[in-house]
Amino acid sequence: MSNPLDDSLEIALVRQQMLVEQQPRSAEARISLAKLLLDCGRADQAVAAMEAAIALRPGNLAGCYNNLGVIHDHQKNWQAAAAAYRQAIALQPTYAIAHKNMGDALRQLGQLESALASYETAVGCAPAFGEARAALGLALYLGGQFRKAIEQLHLAIQLNPRDGNSHTNLALCHARLAEHDSALAAARRAVEIDPSDPELHSNLIAMLNYTQGGTPVIMLNESREWHRRHVVPLAQFHRRHANSRRPDRPLRIGYISPDFREHPVSVFIEPVLAHHDRSHFTIACYAQVAAPDVVTGRIESTTDLWRNIVGRSHDEVAQQVRADGIDILVDLCGHLLDNRLPVLARKPAPVQSLWLGYLNTSGTSRIDYRLTDGWADPVDSADLFYSEKLFRLPHAFFVYQPPVEAPPVGPSPMLTAGHVSFASFNNFTKITPMTVEMWAGILQAVPNARLLMSRVPPDAVDGLLNSFRSFGVDIARIEIKKKMSVPEYFESHNRVDISLDPFPWTGHTTTCHSLWMGVPVVSLAGPTAISRAGMSVMGPLDLNKGWVAATPREYVRLAVEWAGKPRELAELRASLRDRMHRSPLTDAAGFTRHLESAYRQMWTGWCGQRHR
Repeated sequence: MSNPLDDSLEIALVRQQMLVEQQPRSAEARISLAKLLLDCGRADQAVAAMEAAIALRPGNLAGCYNNLGVIHDHQKNWQAAAAAYRQAIALQPTYAIAHKNMGDALRQLGQLESALASYETAVGCAPAFGEARAALGLALYLGGQFRKAIEQLHLAIQLNPRDGNSHTNLALCHARLAEHDSALAAARRAVEIDPSDPELHSNLIAMLNYTQGGTPVIMLNESREWHRRHVVPLAQFHRRHANSRRPDRPLRIGYISPDFREHPVSVFIEPVLAHHDRSHFTIACYAQVAAPDVVTGRIESTTDLWRNIVGRSHDEVAQQVRADGIDILVDLCGHLLDNRLPVLARKPAPVQSLWLGYLNTSGTSRIDYRLTDGWADPVDSADLFYSEKLFRLPHAFFVYQPPVEAPPVGPSPMLTAGHVSFASFNNFTKITPMTVEMWAGILQAVPNARLLMSRVPPDAVDGLLNSFRSFGVDIARIEIKKKMSVPEYFESHNRVDISLDPFPWTGHTTTCHSLWMGVPVVSLAGPTAISRAGMSVMGPLDLNKGWVAATPREYVRLAVEWAGKPRELAELRASLRDRMHRSPLTDAAGFTRHLESAYRQMWTGWCGQRHR
């Protein structure tokens, strides 16, 4: 059935083409034609029409070059767009819209500093240009200038209070500064403004995970609300799948993620992709990767089918998954940034599962399973808090690929330094007030101890140190490392005796790295899988009893007690790498066989269903 709106556009387009034929020297007629062509999805023809208009030297030539840039934007031809905007700016140096659009193109090209300059010029030309201030705020956020970004985003919101994206970007800024209450408030406001946007709603759900308020019940309820708002209206997309129902046939597995790049997820997905049994499984990756890197290339080389889905709509990607005949689609991102959950909401594959990136529920019945383990999600006590069926893998929900950049494990630092060194190299967003309070308690109880931290944004340093100072801790005992290279990051572990896990969003990749470098980790296990990721690493190594606490008080006690056992710490340090090497945590081949067995069981279950 045709769309009346599309029909009316086509009729208008035909009329405008006739007008151009009647008035071949009219630039205005060609400008209108270019706009209609773009509205009809014919960007190549729109470029030709706009270039023809420019050749006629219209009165608003700068505007025409700006519009040409916009058409190139639609084609994602950022170089051509930037060239057109330069022409517009050369003709009209105070053209604020062209400066803002130039900033957008430069940002897409990865030229962030130049983009910032363009946005600043746009704001200088038109201080009340809310879109330019919003874009400047986003660029400042991407550049790690969070306080300045917050200032610009507040100004943008004053100019356009109903700009949901600015509220979301404001939330992201506050989250990076570990200001979780402010982050949640901004995220909630974004959802209030545009309750139909699944991305804004996912951002709120992601923010909840960082706070103690993100209890299992609250997380499930908010995620189910996401399903109600953003999945239920898509019921018409749920069509019967034509996949052959033979239980034992080779399967087509699809992985979808924005993190096929230098990212923690790649540490765990790479070894699996390398060990999949290609005689029984064909592997496809759907990559939402805006800035591919060396890791992206490595991952692509291990797959049978690679789909770049950047810029493609959720409908288009879902149709592609169906066309590719994917049997099991595995999402590696959940509600985190740049997710593609709306693709899975359209149910393009017969069986769908969550895994790796997001250790919580999606809230939607369109996703059948979540791959986990008995450490992160204890049997019986966890199952009620998921919309998916939990599929527990035998040892852990992941396999760890030891980093080639890791140097040999060094000797125990405290034996030569004369004091114990604690550390946290976790994402600063995870550092909550409760985390700081526990760490301050440890430093108070071990007077000569030191705390080493990294990944603290410059804008957050003063607030962090003031928090420790409020607990009576001498901040001279806290060292904050600036940005480190990967080799420097691993080498820094040779200065550390004990790593400290944040709470409630515990470390996972950082915990694996720490243990590989011989540094044990004190962790606190909470009621959610996100607060029990440390258990998934420590449990298979038989370290859960001595290193994983059940309460904040026990967390402090364990850290203090281990600080007083230099000889035992040194012995553990010397054995940890070998312990990991001999454990299931690094057995990529064995883990992948277990994972493939899980997929086969999921598939067999679907084949046995009468209707789907």
